[in-house]
Amino acid sequence: MDGPAAKAAPRGSVAIRHVENADYPAFPYDPPRHYPEFSTWQDQTDPANHVYEAVRNILADMGLDRNNFDHPAWNPLREFIESGQRALIKPNWVFHVSPLDGSTESLITHTSLIRAVIDYLILALDQEGTIEIADAPLQGCDFNELLRRNSIFVKYPSILTANLRSSCFSVSSITRMPCSHSLSRK
Repeated sequence: MDGPAAKAAPRGSVAIRHVENADYPAFPYDPPRHYPEFSTWQDQTDPANHVYEAVRNILADMGLDRNNFDHPAWNPLREFIESGQRALIKPNWVFHVSPLDGSTESLITHTSLIRAVIDYLILALDQEGTIEIADAPLQGCDFNELLRRNSIFVKYPSILTANLRSSCFSVSSITRMPCSHSLSRK
């Protein structure tokens, strides 16, 4: 697909975007331009952030809230989550460091992608709800180091009144383990 889809994709569909010559952007992963859906609370931009644009276009390609795309009322996740609810992001937080090169590049979902998802969840929650980021990392993972390395809890301009928390859990029991970190922005 070259641009946002003209009609909604069937349920269970997958959208993929290829971005030519794109590198991961620099922190704090601001969107590349001002988008109408964030006109009341997002003021910083980073023209080099192609990841954010790709996430936005994927949401549009899926036909989410297609009648409002590129307008202030566009809220692509509104059909899945409402104000005051709780959303969970599972970002593939496997391990805090690669034994091959000391990076996290191939181990976790890059924070620039998570940032865009958080912004659209804040929009859907109408800034009144909880966003939880949770995963079940490998044994031996230093969860606090993983959080520090991916900068997810550094203050973002976009996190206004949403509660943002992270935790790791056991996939088999979905029981929260002691490796928990919470942060509220109000």
